Amino acid sequence: MEKLMEHKHCPICQGVMPREDMFCSDECKGNYEGLAKKRKRSMWIFYIIMGAMFAYLLITMFLGSK
Repeated sequence: MEKLMEHKHCPICQGVMPREDMFCSDECKGNYEGLAKKRKRSMWIFYIIMGAMFAYLLITMFLGSK
């Protein structure tokens, strides 16, 4: 049975690449950076919305208890 060389797969396209590389190409690296930026922006929007909802609940609880 033939042994495979040590390798890993690109996190974007799943292509085979050497273990020391992070991405198989500059295109995949750019795609990854774009996805990371979108994910970070989405998380900030989520935190802002959740904070606003929490603040709204607190305000309505205190104002509604009179």
